[in-house]
Amino acid sequence: MNQNAARVEQLSNASPVVAWAFNAGKVGETANKVFQVDEKLPDGRGRSSYAVVALSEQKAKGIATVDNVRDRVKAEVLKEKKAEKIIAKIGTVKDLASLASGNGQQVMSAAGVTFAAPSIENVGREPKVQAAVCGLKANELSKPLVGNMGVFVVQPTMVGEAPAAADIAATKTGLLQPLQQGVDYGLFQAIKKTMDVEDNRYKTRGY
Repeated sequence: MNQNAARVEQLSNASPVVAWAFNAGKVGETANKVFQVDEKLPDGRGRSSYAVVALSEQKAKGIATVDNVRDRVKAEVLKEKKAEKIIAKIGTVKDLASLASGNGQQVMSAAGVTFAAPSIENVGREPKVQAAVCGLKANELSKPLVGNMGVFVVQPTMVGEAPAAADIAATKTGLLQPLQQGVDYGLFQAIKKTMDVEDNRYKTRGY
């Protein structure tokens, strides 16, 4: 979290919390007030959340130390090594049924797997697996795929043509919007870096 962040974990409009952390918070202390965070939901309804916050750690600006990233790196390395062992154990895959029974698993099915789907039924968000499925032919067996939650072997039972988009203009707008926002943010950061601007807006925020 940086000093100009607006979001804290699940609270999307938490600028006062961030302002307290950077302006008054001290490591080990809890704020002397309960923060009310008012948010607007996607359906238009309003929601108020109440947060009791404490500052547990401060990190200096710059390249992270080994201790700061140790747990994150360790988790990724363990995930990678586990995947390697699983893939080696799987070996050559001949069919899903024998693979599942030989590893104490069961074959699961999922319908409507596409690039656009936010997740896979019975599995969750696995973009690498989704991409692999969309590149296979019907009944073609994939190689072991390392996903977020495990190692997967998939086999499409049926491949259909994607329906034509009903509104191309709306689709283009949806794709361009996040790119435009990214450009705006990138330009702002580039100007700050080039002109050596120090952004201290957080000091003017109330909490």
